[in-house]
Amino acid sequence: MVKLVFVAYRKKGMTHEEYVERLKVHAELVMTVKDVTRMRKYVQVHPLPGDANVQFLAARGMTLDDMPDGMAEVWWDSVEDMYAGFSGEEGAKAAQLLVEDEARFLDVDRCIAFLADDKVIFDFGHERA
Repeated sequence: MVKLVFVAYRKKGMTHEEYVERLKVHAELVMTVKDVTRMRKYVQVHPLPGDANVQFLAARGMTLDDMPDGMAEVWWDSVEDMYAGFSGEEGAKAAQLLVEDEARFLDVDRCIAFLADDKVIFDFGHERA
């Protein structure tokens, strides 16, 4: 499988709460195009609330202001399958809907996206108690 990693930054002036609510709307839109675009898995990654990240970031010389507002991960069976999912009239329309919606709540000039291949070093899953 191939994965798209999308590092997200919300629009200036939008509160964190407004952003989180808007992500729910975007998730619903993704659900409507998942079959056309051949998406196999979609995950939103939300930073932990409050001060959970403060100490971790401080140890690296960063603050909460340096942290992105979240990430999204989208999986396809292959790069070719991803491109096929966005080809044709329906796929192009789906892509346009997603991009237009993202522009409503994301600072698209700051966002970063790239295709990736996971290289699992270890995965204990839920085995540890």
